Amino acid sequence: PQFVQAFAFSDGFACVELEGERRGVIDTTGAFTNVPQCGYNIQFHEGLARFDAYVNGERKFGYVDHTGRVVIEPQFTAAGDFAEGLAWAGDEVRRTFHRPDSRAGSESVVEGIYGFIDRSGRYVIPKQFHHRPGDFAEGLALVYVPNPADTFSYEKYLIGFIDRTGAWRIPARFHSPVFATHFAEGMAAVIEAGPKVGIQNMLFIDTRGNVRIRPPRIKRPATPVESPTNYSIGNFPSASALSHASYSFAEHLAPVPTELGIAFVDRTGQLVIRPQFCDTSGFSEGLAAVQVLNKHGRCDRDNGWGYIDHTGRFVIEPQFSEARMFAGGLAVARSLDRTTCHYIDQRGTIIRALSTQWCLP
Repeated sequence: PQFVQAFAFSDGFACVELEGERRGVIDTTGAFTNVPQCGYNIQFHEGLARFDAYVNGERKFGYVDHTGRVVIEPQFTAAGDFAEGLAWAGDEVRRTFHRPDSRAGSESVVEGIYGFIDRSGRYVIPKQFHHRPGDFAEGLALVYVPNPADTFSYEKYLIGFIDRTGAWRIPARFHSPVFATHFAEGMAAVIEAGPKVGIQNMLFIDTRGNVRIRPPRIKRPATPVESPTNYSIGNFPSASALSHASYSFAEHLAPVPTELGIAFVDRTGQLVIRPQFCDTSGFSEGLAAVQVLNKHGRCDRDNGWGYIDHTGRFVIEPQFSEARMFAGGLAVARSLDRTTCHYIDQRGTIIRALSTQWCLP
């Protein structure tokens, strides 16, 4: 212990601060290199980290390497991390619109136009996209274009995927997602266009845009007491509770939403773990953190978290108020009374209790 502040490792380096406000990076041996730009938001990707600085009174983003050399001068009002040799970047402004149908009377939104830069800072895919794009993964990046059928709502954009030349590989015909969409294990989750746009219209496409999996439409039956809409978990038709999970394949399984909760399917679309969860981290190192439904079959913040294996069996019973993915054989989980965080191993054994002041965000 020697640091005033220390942040997560990425790409083999972590930002730290020493006494005297000396900021820099350490490698996994602890060797220190002075990097004045280091802070909580500095993470290295493919050897470069995005940093911000004020240029003529305006916040701009550039990129620095782990030696402290500024590789790309701060010049973009918005920028992402490098992935597969490219990073999205662009110019954006915040505008306020008058909305007669809003209680507040107005609404503030960020508007911008974005393209992709290479490691020299040069735009190799010109600025043309109207919402912050996704990072490249498996050769493709999600991009947004205006939806001519809508101007100010959830359906404001349509999404498609481009390759590293900027060419459309999958035309923009899907609705904007309510979760992070990227390709993993050859597939990506998107929301199909339809009269009722929502997470119930989710499906998986391959890198050619072909529909590979339509998740099972499992619905809770209506009863004389409650209608299907009121009975479905998390106000499912408006995608409030179930929209927070990351519906991506990992270790050949992907979570999918149903009206009975989140389930898991395999790469053929077969249901392998029945619907019973409110939220999940997805699989990592053989286990997935899952939040269980309460006894009424609903989601709320007090529902417990545990860890399941690929068969859906609980390896670590629900006993935490929050839980994160495993990395390096350990995971961080918060106690059910929310007073303490722990490092736990894959058997659920508490390795170390952490300070109550350092817990999950």
